[in-house]
Amino acid sequence: MKARIQSDHGHLGNIQTSSFLADIINDDLDLICLAHLSKNNNTPEKVLQTLQQTFSERGIKLKDHQRITILNRNIPTGIIRLV
Repeated sequence: MKARIQSDHGHLGNIQTSSFLADIINDDLDLICLAHLSKNNNTPEKVLQTLQQTFSERGIKLKDHQRITILNRNIPTGIIRLV
């Protein structure tokens, strides 16, 4: 598993995820749902901190209608409506 995580395939770290989201964010994007966080090696706080840092470095500010949520691995997510 360590080899898979350290490879270029099969794993996205917080920095890579944040960079990807910063590259694709636009005014039409209302909701970012982050899921499948490592149970032992990551926390919602680390993810949000990395995302906020990346957005700040790139001058990205979320609009009022945009939000980020981290899905809980132990609790079913409520309904997310896509319009």
